[in-house]
Amino acid sequence: MDLNIHLGQKAKVGARLTLLAAAVALASCGGGGGASDAVGNPKPPAPRPEAGGGTAVKVDSLRVLEIGIYDAAGNPLSNVGASGAVLKVKITTERGQAVKEALVNFSSSADDLVFGNTSGAVLTDANGEAQLFFKPVSTEVSGAYTLFVAAMYDGSEGSFEANRSIKISVSPTNVSLTELAVGDAVLPSGGQTSISLKTQDIATNTPLNGVTVNFSSDCGQVTPSSYNSANQGDVLVSYKAVNADGTLCAGTVNINALTNAGSSSQNRTTSLVVEAPKVTSMLYPEGQAATIGIEGSGSSSQALVKFVVYSNNTPIAGKEVTFSLEKSPLGLSIGESGRTTWSVKTDENGEAPITIYPGSTPGPVEIRATVVDSPEIFALSKDISVASSRASQEGLSLALTANNIEGWNYDGTQSTLTMRVADKFGNAVPDGTVVNFTSEGGQIASSCATVKVEGISQCAVVFESQDFRPLDGRVTILAVVEGEKAYVDNNKNNMFDAGDMITSNIGDTFRDDNENGVYDAGELIYPLRSGAAGTCSSGLSVHRQPNMPNTCSEELDAPLRSQLVMLLAGSRPHIEVLEASRKYYEVKIWSIGPTDSAGNYILPMPGGTTVEGSIVKGSDSSECTLAFTSGESTIPSVVGTGFIAENAGRVPDLGTTHGFTMRDCTAIDALAITVTTPKGIKVSTLYALP
Repeated sequence: MDLNIHLGQKAKVGARLTLLAAAVALASCGGGGGASDAVGNPKPPAPRPEAGGGTAVKVDSLRVLEIGIYDAAGNPLSNVGASGAVLKVKITTERGQAVKEALVNFSSSADDLVFGNTSGAVLTDANGEAQLFFKPVSTEVSGAYTLFVAAMYDGSEGSFEANRSIKISVSPTNVSLTELAVGDAVLPSGGQTSISLKTQDIATNTPLNGVTVNFSSDCGQVTPSSYNSANQGDVLVSYKAVNADGTLCAGTVNINALTNAGSSSQNRTTSLVVEAPKVTSMLYPEGQAATIGIEGSGSSSQALVKFVVYSNNTPIAGKEVTFSLEKSPLGLSIGESGRTTWSVKTDENGEAPITIYPGSTPGPVEIRATVVDSPEIFALSKDISVASSRASQEGLSLALTANNIEGWNYDGTQSTLTMRVADKFGNAVPDGTVVNFTSEGGQIASSCATVKVEGISQCAVVFESQDFRPLDGRVTILAVVEGEKAYVDNNKNNMFDAGDMITSNIGDTFRDDNENGVYDAGELIYPLRSGAAGTCSSGLSVHRQPNMPNTCSEELDAPLRSQLVMLLAGSRPHIEVLEASRKYYEVKIWSIGPTDSAGNYILPMPGGTTVEGSIVKGSDSSECTLAFTSGESTIPSVVGTGFIAENAGRVPDLGTTHGFTMRDCTAIDALAITVTTPKGIKVSTLYALP
């Protein structure tokens, strides 16, 4: 019976004793003499090993005669380091004869030691000797270990085993980093080179493999940044003179190698020189369009734009760039107020920023940026302008979709108010110019900010009917925007200064709810007060531009204002006949609800109301016909509201007249007048023909 037993690299002593017991059991069954197969047939005898001299050796026993550890040169060792050692044994018979081709398994008492082949076993040579290299798994391994040897031999005399062990001491190894070198001591901008070194046992100078070395540099990148030594302790990595963010290195670059292997860390540094990058281009990036309000406009007072300097496609830091004005309106500055040239150095992103300060005149702006040490490389800005100034007193226009709404009997009837704002040049003001609104009754959005629609500066708010409703149905609305008064620019410098003359001096403003043209206690005063006490201009429209007396100054700033009246018309008509005959009928129509102080109806029917006339025939034979000959058949949404102060202090009568011409009518015929509002309120009134 055959018994093939294989001991792995990590087999322990107990396993070997079991193997020996199995061999004894086989011997008691006749296994020590001849051998037979599984069915009892004789097996041929195993070949007889020969000693070194060729004389046949009878192997009838086995022992481990010698065991020891040695360095690579064959010198005995008492202590093992990270470079490892050779475990060597000699296998003989009990009589001392060398045994050839005995299988010797090597193992250790812990996984901290590894052997030099995958099986952990070798065959003895003609001298009965077998050896195998082993080493600690890292330089940090230390302490006492036991190495085990298990020898086996199958021959004509039988199967035999022998075991032996040896205790060893392993010490941590200090590692040295040597021969640190760069492939090229001088690199072009963005260039690449190799970095190499060796790892050795600091005590024996023996090369060490598997040592982790970490690299760093004060500019650029080392790839890989961590490397395990191999071959004969060799380490080889690559250095590139470009940072991870794409910026370029220049000048002296220090490269550091560090290992923490062994009982202490080791550090080495070398350096190389990277040539300064060469500028190849400059760009003015897209998306930097800027519109600046002129000096003193109250809008954006400056703009910041950037140019970018490149070496090929990589931004360059530290390059000096000069700026100059190619074209600009009067008084424009760059860098700081009053300057027309400026210089900066590019930052880590290759960017050269420049601040633009407007002057007193609008117009296009073009800035030239030039690289100082490469003047042939430059770029021009685009899409920059000093566009507009502040709102002008003469540049306000307030319009609405309806000022005669069906709002006396209904909440939520709307009208949209649009304020268009221009500067003294008749141009759009900067986007975001704020217009504030207040209302005597109903409700209105508090403000809007201008935007350009097809280049025209405007903004809109919504008014809705609700309580409070004034008795006369006339709701005063005031719109205010901060700006500047109208003036004559006598010295033609496009700015207000000494010698210029204000043509329409306005001061503080208020909402003239009772429309009498003067401020009365209790009326709303716009919060921004000048504190001035000077005389204001005469001849101002007290309707459109209410102004508080003795609040003016010679300063240009002012709250610009525009005022109008919204009518809250009733939904049912009050009709009075002005003229009546069989040929012509004329009536006047008011909306029922709002009245003057005497109780008279004063407002028209709401905008969009239709007025229709028809004949009610007294007989089938009647030939009476009717034509609408005067007045509006549809009441306008926007009507003239008048102004109480301009109407001798009386509330204007805004009733509408309508005339109907009739032919071939008789006394038995009648006139029907039908009034229908936008809300669908329909009232018909029948009138007899005299």
